[in-house]
Amino acid sequence: MGTSHRRTPRLVAALAPDTGPFHGLVSSPDPARVEEYLLGGGHSFGVDRTRARRLLDEDPHLSHLVWVRRRWLLRATRYLAVHHAPRLMVDLSTGVPTLAPHQELAADEELAAQGTHVVYVNADPVTHGVARLTCESLWCEAVLGDPCMAPDAAWDAVMATRLPRAGRDEEPVAVLATGLADHADDMAELERVLARWRNLVPPGSHLAVAHRYTDAHRGRDAARDLHTAVTGAGWAPVPAESLPGDVRRAVCDPSSHPTVGEVPVCLAVSPPAVEGGGQRAAAP
Repeated sequence: MGTSHRRTPRLVAALAPDTGPFHGLVSSPDPARVEEYLLGGGHSFGVDRTRARRLLDEDPHLSHLVWVRRRWLLRATRYLAVHHAPRLMVDLSTGVPTLAPHQELAADEELAAQGTHVVYVNADPVTHGVARLTCESLWCEAVLGDPCMAPDAAWDAVMATRLPRAGRDEEPVAVLATGLADHADDMAELERVLARWRNLVPPGSHLAVAHRYTDAHRGRDAARDLHTAVTGAGWAPVPAESLPGDVRRAVCDPSSHPTVGEVPVCLAVSPPAVEGGGQRAAAP
């Protein structure tokens, strides 16, 4: 698999800094596009690259952490597809699909035949526009929605897509949220957002979530913060002993980032709904 999605003529034209349709619309960096640049992809703009370079000035090894987190997302995607076979995966705020879940699924014949589809949800209109151009396939779709500020509307947008899925209101899904913490103001907000998504998706759905790569240096404190946010939101972490080692942890190469052991990650499941109660409770 290549390091970036195939750049079609339409996508190349869209990313042209002076003539593309997004010219003049990009005034501030988007965390998803900053991550895209740190991954070595080409789907970013000047403000994103400036922000990324500042982060690299603070930590020259930061790109390694981004790669560790993204590769864990791909391993978690494969694990969920093989062992739980969700018909739908909802990716929250990863942004444009460089080294993305739908590519991981399409690259394997067996998984491709399974027919799992991925919907990418982005709040930034420009990131969404670029994502739509990179998702012109049967494997994925991009919708405009804010997973943090307006999760209900974002979920409704996912449910309104053209992607086929039987029993779409009852079947468990997989929520891929490795980039969600980058968009939350703090871990308290991340907990609130994860709690809302737990109420929105069907019981038995899985969550793959990671901490900010910029906080990975905090080690055990960062891991504890992520665990607290996940459990506080009502998700049940999957017991570590039941997971393969490469899904249990996102380990850093000490030669690439000697001060960080791993990026905190968590795979969790939504508990069964309380009998007599609906899953979609009112937003707090």
